[in-house]
Amino acid sequence: MDNVILSDLVGQQRINTRRLAGEPLPPLGDPELADHAIATRRTLVSDLFIGRVLNVR
Repeated sequence: MDNVILSDLVGQQRINTRRLAGEPLPPLGDPELADHAIATRRTLVSDLFIGRVLNVR
């Protein structure tokens, strides 16, 4: 499964391609990864993890 997530600077998901537009979204599951992306100003590609939106790998 491919998924794209965009979040704001405090780690709140704003867009998640696994959800319809307007559905409530949880905060990011790994704030340390988000902090790294913000600090380096680079796109982040993470390892596989259990997501909060669908609770699947």
